[in-house]
Amino acid sequence: MNADLFSALFVLCTIVVCTSAASRHIEAHITIINGSPSKTGVWWINPSSSGEDFMIGEIPLNDRVSLDSYSGHEFQVRELPDDTTGECNTKDKTCRMTYFKVKGGEDQFYSVNSNFQMEYADILKPDEELLNVTDFASYCKRKSLEGQAAGSHDKELILSRFKSCMSTGAGNKLKQAEEEVKFVRYVRQDIGGNMENFTCAMVDKDSSPDVSSYEWVSDKDQVSRTVHVKFERPAARIHLIENFADEDECAAYEWEAESKLHRASTADGKGGSQFSLARKALQASIRPKWDLEEAGDKIVSLSRRVYDYTNHVLGLGISEQGQEPIMSIQYNGRGVNDTEPDRYTPHCDGDCQGLPHLEGGRMATMVIYCTIPEKGGHTNFRNAGVHIKPSTGSAIFFGYIDPETKMMDSEYTTHSGCPVYEGEKKIITQWVRLGVTKEKHSDTLNTLGIPHSESGDD
Repeated sequence: MNADLFSALFVLCTIVVCTSAASRHIEAHITIINGSPSKTGVWWINPSSSGEDFMIGEIPLNDRVSLDSYSGHEFQVRELPDDTTGECNTKDKTCRMTYFKVKGGEDQFYSVNSNFQMEYADILKPDEELLNVTDFASYCKRKSLEGQAAGSHDKELILSRFKSCMSTGAGNKLKQAEEEVKFVRYVRQDIGGNMENFTCAMVDKDSSPDVSSYEWVSDKDQVSRTVHVKFERPAARIHLIENFADEDECAAYEWEAESKLHRASTADGKGGSQFSLARKALQASIRPKWDLEEAGDKIVSLSRRVYDYTNHVLGLGISEQGQEPIMSIQYNGRGVNDTEPDRYTPHCDGDCQGLPHLEGGRMATMVIYCTIPEKGGHTNFRNAGVHIKPSTGSAIFFGYIDPETKMMDSEYTTHSGCPVYEGEKKIITQWVRLGVTKEKHSDTLNTLGIPHSESGDD
């Protein structure tokens, strides 16, 4: 067995605890909710060394993370400092921590309260009444709300109870829950979160299988490129394109970005951006000089290819006018023992709530891979069940709009960059907007298409 494969298997086994002692423990699915006034991080306590082994997830306020574990496993939950001040939200500015140990058996719910203490609750267990139910959605909603005092609903606990109820005895009746869009979305996020934990740990894992594949010929250079379709829905498409960029094009972007690199920011979910531990990388924005297109400028040629492929897939007649600058992004690996590796945690590039597209907002993304790390750095689409192991020069296109109805994706294109453990990951990213022009420029709009003057983020 080669060293890389052994290392990947060790990390995976560490998550699920592939030891003879742990094999006697009872499996448990746990959900950790952050009810504190600060972001929190979750670390697993290695039973062999009693040390905090690695970070399972970062949880924003009122958000959650789910994972599979075993009874007896212990976790540490830490309060994370504010990205701006570097201090925690306490009187003495110090960061608090708390611990909890997983109980045996059923799905479990752990909540960090406002005093940074852990609270525990069993998730709803199935009962005989469920066997005779025909409308599972209505039944499970009612059961999930039982015992909740009026005006004091714990949303996350209710949703976890609903999931447990629906997964027991529902069978082919699950379609009755399709109208319960919010509940189904939470179920999908749970499954996707668990998949991401494991696929990111398996650094040698190949890309997910194709739905289909075809050859695309660019009108500009007449080069035929193989397209691997990984996911295809009206408002959510994920394509892997071979040999999208050549060595000279990547070198041109790297040279242009070198003097401009700075700490990367993340989308804040409201159309703006922020600095966050969710994304550790360096970035530089580059505006193609379109007047050099006829001269064969490498930066312009690659940028044009992005819009050509976007129009090939979506047929929306997108041009370069008013678009965002293209972004050069770099992640660096510092070894498999790095507790805070460069990565990008799950996010959407634009709106992904299934709402109508706002004119001028993002609706597609192209990520071009110029340098591939030796270990890590894959891309996950957790809710679509798609994992991408890129190759040098390849690109991922994902669209999050239905070009016919202009309705946006409902979280299938939520994606993340797995931790980079060894080597460098250098990518070029173009976010593509619909409805921008030379006059209505992306500089005047947030990522959702709302004018800065109206969004409050001037």
